Amino acid sequence: MDFRVSATNAEVNHGAVVNDAVVNNEMSVISGHSPSLGSVGRVSPEPQIPGDQRPENATASNESLLQRVVSRVTETGNNLRESVDSAVGMTSRGMQMFSMLVQAYYYRASPEAVAKILSLAGIYGKLAQYLVARMDEFQHLLTGSDQQVAGFIGDLMRVVSQYPAGELNSDYVLDLLDEQIANSGYLDEMWANGVDISHVNTVGRGTICQLDRVDINGIDYVVKTVSPSLSRSIGGDVDLLTKCIIPAMGLMRHFSKSDVEVFSNAVKTFGQETDLSRELVNTEKQAAVLKRLSETKAYSIKVSVGDQTCQVPLKFKAPEVNETLSNSNILVMEFIDGCSLDRLEEVSERLRLWRPDWNNCEQLSEVQIKSIINSLYQQVLTVYLEAWQQSGFLNVDFQPGNFMMKLEGGGITVNFIDHGNCVVLKDFMGAINNVINYSLLHGLFVFFHNRCHGKNQAEENQSPSASDTLLVPSRIRDLTCIPLSCRDVERIKLLVSDYQRVFRETIIPSMDDFLNEYQREQTVEQVCLQLFNWLQSSWVLMNEDNDESRRALQRDAFVNDLPVLLYRLAIGNENFNLEDESQLRRKIDFAFDDIVRDMGFHMRLEDILLIRVKAQIEAFRMLVLEAVLGES
Repeated sequence: MDFRVSATNAEVNHGAVVNDAVVNNEMSVISGHSPSLGSVGRVSPEPQIPGDQRPENATASNESLLQRVVSRVTETGNNLRESVDSAVGMTSRGMQMFSMLVQAYYYRASPEAVAKILSLAGIYGKLAQYLVARMDEFQHLLTGSDQQVAGFIGDLMRVVSQYPAGELNSDYVLDLLDEQIANSGYLDEMWANGVDISHVNTVGRGTICQLDRVDINGIDYVVKTVSPSLSRSIGGDVDLLTKCIIPAMGLMRHFSKSDVEVFSNAVKTFGQETDLSRELVNTEKQAAVLKRLSETKAYSIKVSVGDQTCQVPLKFKAPEVNETLSNSNILVMEFIDGCSLDRLEEVSERLRLWRPDWNNCEQLSEVQIKSIINSLYQQVLTVYLEAWQQSGFLNVDFQPGNFMMKLEGGGITVNFIDHGNCVVLKDFMGAINNVINYSLLHGLFVFFHNRCHGKNQAEENQSPSASDTLLVPSRIRDLTCIPLSCRDVERIKLLVSDYQRVFRETIIPSMDDFLNEYQREQTVEQVCLQLFNWLQSSWVLMNEDNDESRRALQRDAFVNDLPVLLYRLAIGNENFNLEDESQLRRKIDFAFDDIVRDMGFHMRLEDILLIRVKAQIEAFRMLVLEAVLGES
C-alpha cells in the first residue's frame, strides 16, 4: 500500500466512530470548566466625561468595549454549556452503571445480564481487577446477603476484565501511523525513497487498547492504539468515579479520607493507560532492568532427554520500541512471533511443533512439554520478582497474558509486555507495616477502653480520669501497656508468612523478633513514637520541611494529641464491641486519618497497588497448579 500522509483520511474514515461517540452521550463525557459566576461580565466602570470634552473616538471605544463584553459573555455561556453537558453526561453514565448492576443482579441467571455488565468495558475492567484483589478488605461494608451480592458482582467483574476494547478500523490505525511518520522526519532520514505500509492483521485487544500487526517497508511491527471514543469515555468515567462516586463513599463514612484519595489515585492511574507515551517510557525502563539482570545471571530450563538432562537457554527481555514513530496516541514496537502464556493450548502446540537440536531435532514428548511449561511459569515469576527487587521498578499488572513466549533456535525468549501501569516501589514491606501499625493503634484504643470501663485494670492509680485527659496528657503517655495481644501477633505472623509465600523470603524477611518486642510492656509514648516513625517512613508528607526543630515539634504534638484522642473515644464508647474489626476501623482509623492528614501525611498509592500484585501472583500460581500440573 502506498504511503499516505493525510489526517483528513482518518477523519473521513472514522467520522462514524467519532459521531457515534458524540451522539451516544451515555458513553462519552465532555469535560469543561466554568469560571466563577461572580466574575461574569465584570467590567470596570467608564469614567464620566463631559460631552464637550469626550474624545472623537469615544464611540469606537464604546463599540470595542461592547464587543469585548459580548465576547466574554459568549465565552462564559459556552463554558457553562460545556459544564452542564459534562454534568449531564456524568449523571447519565452513573445512572447507566447503577441500572446495569441492578438489572444484572435481578436477572443474574440470564446471559443478557452479563452482556449489560460487559458493555461497561474500558476502565471498569481495570478497576474490577483492583477491587476483586482487595475484596477481603471490604468485608466490613458487607453483611449477610450483601456479601452474596458482592460475590456476584465480583464474579461478573472478573468477566469484565477480560472484555476487549472497542474495535478500531484498520484504516484508522494506518492513518495514525501515516501522520506520525510525516511528522517524525523519517521520510528525510531513513525512507527518502518512500515508504509502503500495509495492515497484516489485528493481533488482539485488551480492556483499553488494540494491537495491530503492520508491515512498514517489509518489516513487521506491532502498533498499539486506543479508540478515540473509548478514550473520551474513560476520561469521563475517571471524572465520574473520582469526583462523584468515591467521594460519596467517603461522605457516607464507608471510606476514610485516605481511602478516598488512594482509590481516586488508583482510578487515575488506570485512566493514564490511554496515554501510550507513558507506556513507551515504562517499556524502555523494563528493558533496561531485564538487560542488567541478564548480565549478572544466566537462566535456563532443565529438560530430560533420555538419560541426560539438557539446559535449555532462557532469555528475558522487553520489546524494542520505536520512539520516533510513537506518541501519546500510538505505540510502535517490534513484532514478536510468539504467544502469551495465558494461551496454554497454543503454548503447548508451539512446543509440539518445535524441533530443537538438543532433542536431536525430534518432536518433544508430552512429559517434556509439561516440564518446560511448568519451569517457564516458575521462572517468569522468579525473574519478575528479582527484577523488582533489584530495581524497585514494578509492573502492577502481573498476569500470564503480559508475557510472550518465543521459540528461537534451541532456546526460549520471554518478553515482558504491556507496561501501561508501572510504579517504582522499593519499600517491599509497606503493606505489612500498615497492618502492624494499625494493629498498634487499635491496641492502644483497647487498652484505654479497658481501663476507662473497669476491665483489666492492674493498678487503680494508673487509670486516667477525664481531667487527666484535658489537663495532664503526660500522665496518659506514661501509662504502660502490652501494645500487641497474642492474637494480633499470631495474625500478623500469618500475614507475613503469606507474603513470604507469594513474594519469597528474599524480599519479605521474617518479623518474629520485631513482633515479639511488642509483646513486652511499653509506655504509651513509646508506642506513639513508633506510629510517628511509621508515618515518616511509609507515608508521603506534603510540603515536607527539613527543619529538624519543626519536625520535633510535629512529633511532640502527635505524641500528645493521639493518646488524648483515643482516650476520649474510649470514654464516649462504653458499649463498643472490641472484637468487631469493622467497628474499630470505622471509629479509630477514620479519626486517626483525620489527625495525620491535618499534619500533611498522605498514604502511598504504591502500598495499595502491591496488594493487587499479590492477588495476581496468587492467581498465577493457581494457574500453574491447576492448568499445568493438573493439581487442585
